Amino acid sequence: MSALGRSARRRIRAVAWRQWLTVLIGAAVVAAMVLVAETARRDAERHLKAQVLVERIRAEGQAVGALDWQALAITTDGDTPRTVAVAGLVQTGLTKWTSLSAAIAALQSTQPGATATLLQREARGLYTAGRHTLGMYLTGDVKSALALNERTVQPQLSRFDADAEQAAANQAHVAASASRRAAVLYVGSVVVGLMLLLLVGWRLHGLRRQTALAEARRALEGRSEQRLQALIEHAGDVISVLDRDLKVRWQSPSVARLLGFDPKRALGRRAAELVHPDDGPEVERLLAATSQRSGAVTFSTRARHADGDWRHLDVIADNRLGDPSVNGIVLSMRDVTARQALEDELRHQAFHDGLTGLANRALFEDHLVQALARARRHHQPAAVLFLDLDDFKTINDSLGHEAGDELLRAVAVRIASVVRAGDTAARLGGDEFAVLAETSDTEDDAEAIAARLLAAMAEPFTIADRQLWVTASIGMASSDGSIGVKELMRDADTAMYAAKGTSKGTVRPFETGMHRRMLDRLELTGELQHALESEQFELDYQPVVNLRSRQIYGVEALTRWAHPQRGRVAPMEFIPLAEETGLIVPLGAWILRTACEQASRWNRDLPDRPPITVGVNVSTRQLHDPGFPELVRDVLADTGVPPESLALEITESLLPEDGAAVIERLAQLRALGVHIAVDDFGTGYSALSRLHHFPIDTVKIDRSFITGIERDSGKAQLVQGIVSLAESLNLVVVAEGIEEPAQADQLRAMRASYGQGYLFSPPVAPDRMWALLQDPDVLAAAV
Repeated sequence: MSALGRSARRRIRAVAWRQWLTVLIGAAVVAAMVLVAETARRDAERHLKAQVLVERIRAEGQAVGALDWQALAITTDGDTPRTVAVAGLVQTGLTKWTSLSAAIAALQSTQPGATATLLQREARGLYTAGRHTLGMYLTGDVKSALALNERTVQPQLSRFDADAEQAAANQAHVAASASRRAAVLYVGSVVVGLMLLLLVGWRLHGLRRQTALAEARRALEGRSEQRLQALIEHAGDVISVLDRDLKVRWQSPSVARLLGFDPKRALGRRAAELVHPDDGPEVERLLAATSQRSGAVTFSTRARHADGDWRHLDVIADNRLGDPSVNGIVLSMRDVTARQALEDELRHQAFHDGLTGLANRALFEDHLVQALARARRHHQPAAVLFLDLDDFKTINDSLGHEAGDELLRAVAVRIASVVRAGDTAARLGGDEFAVLAETSDTEDDAEAIAARLLAAMAEPFTIADRQLWVTASIGMASSDGSIGVKELMRDADTAMYAAKGTSKGTVRPFETGMHRRMLDRLELTGELQHALESEQFELDYQPVVNLRSRQIYGVEALTRWAHPQRGRVAPMEFIPLAEETGLIVPLGAWILRTACEQASRWNRDLPDRPPITVGVNVSTRQLHDPGFPELVRDVLADTGVPPESLALEITESLLPEDGAAVIERLAQLRALGVHIAVDDFGTGYSALSRLHHFPIDTVKIDRSFITGIERDSGKAQLVQGIVSLAESLNLVVVAEGIEEPAQADQLRAMRASYGQGYLFSPPVAPDRMWALLQDPDVLAAAV
């Protein structure tokens, strides 16, 4: 039975007990009143009887006093014989005295006390004196009898009569008082009895109402208990009761739904044995502390489900050992596994990159703070490596953002596969990654990690069912804790930009002078916008020669920055900056227009020769600009340059593996009549078999394949393969970087059409180029 049921039954029993007690008390009071009234009645009857006896005694005494006169009459009456008269008198006297004695004895029995004793004593004296007097009368000594009668009998008789009269009067008063008291008590007992009966009835009515309420409450509590039991059985929470030894004494049936176990399975076992082993000691400590104090304690733990998984539980432990109805520690447990999973997911999202799953900048910097603190304590340096993908924007723009995201995820997998267990790999944003070598003892360890990263990046990536070769530039910096997080990350970032600026796909450790160079680079970036606005850029031109006729076929326009303080700045120093800042778009437009204007003047001034073909380099940003074809059309229209005299050069390493938008843009340019040339051809081997997918006209073999071609048969065979491939595709071939006559001869033998390089001329100013165009024999001698 539950505590609610037991409490209701106790209340009902208490009400019934009060009902019977009220009836008993009422009956006792009524009985007492009746007894008192009856006692008063009997006392009144006793007093009346005593009054009668006193009157009788008085009458008998008067009758005894009359014997003296009767005796005297016997002595003077001569008609009756003396003997007969004496005998009659004696008989009468005996009767009177017997009756008087009986009356006095009855009074003594009925109303013992001083009055009865006094009358008895006086009666005896009167009896003695009367007997003597009577004897004198009988002997004839009348004179002595009269004298004795007058001296003794009559006074005693008077006293007896007075005392009897007084006693009768007193007894009459007492009897009257007793009768009145008895009447009052009878009436009072009746009134009190009636009032008490009314009170008892009213009380019994109230108790019956209480009994009815108690029964109703019991029924309500019974229903509440049933509902409570139903709630307990169907509730999501699990209720457990532990005894003083922290062993499970009872569990609610809902444990079957929560953990998949029978509630009886845990009975008799310690609660700490039923949780995760890692949580057991703490749970034991908390429950022990709860048992020693009042109130509730809240904590979290894990419990194993029947399916083998662990469930996260929120537990409220309430000490009810002092409650007799419970006598235990009540545990209320709720399954918060879903909430915990959500919190873990949110926590993971807060500190991890959503795309790659690596740590994000916040977590990386937090780990770096801890690593630098350990470095200060243990004098063991921590190293940071910054990794940035080379030309990622080109890939992202060419293949699309989905392919770019796929590449970033693949790069993250490779980075995670080569770092050590104690290291932290993170994606800081965009295509920039970082590795924290927390356990690095020396810089060599960081260099080893960097070498593994480069090796991992050397393998081609399969993105959207196509292979891509991607390189990365890595900057490396270490610290023994003497500098902070921002400084160390800045140093690694600086080293990474130095690696990217020197040669892509390399590792550069941080050097002190890099800061100065980085500041110079930042200053150069700031000056780039001003240079564009103030027209500080110039174009040089390098001739492209027909290897067979040894005549200038065309020129390639090359940009130079005439800096007012730095002098002429090489393209490799500012073109990447222009790419990063987006200034390459307006700069490229200026180059295109300037080159076409110059070609138009040359063509106009040299009407007897075929129009000069001018080659202009086009950046990826320009190629992805939807308005670029329209710009080309406008420039051709404004300058009058024939479309076939303009060659737009794109880098072969930037040819997209996929990208309908880029192919469409090239097709739009081809539709204008301009030529499309692939510069630095041969550096991206994946494009050799895909040339026919792109609307191109010319391939320019990179100078790295031309250098040493006259001595290296392997290079010669490779160049021969490129020339043959281009010929089979009806493409024009231009060999770059020709510096030796033997190289020109060998290229002619390979049937290469055109050449470009210092053998013919370095890039020159427009006036020098004009001189070369006017005198074609100038190049003939060199060739």
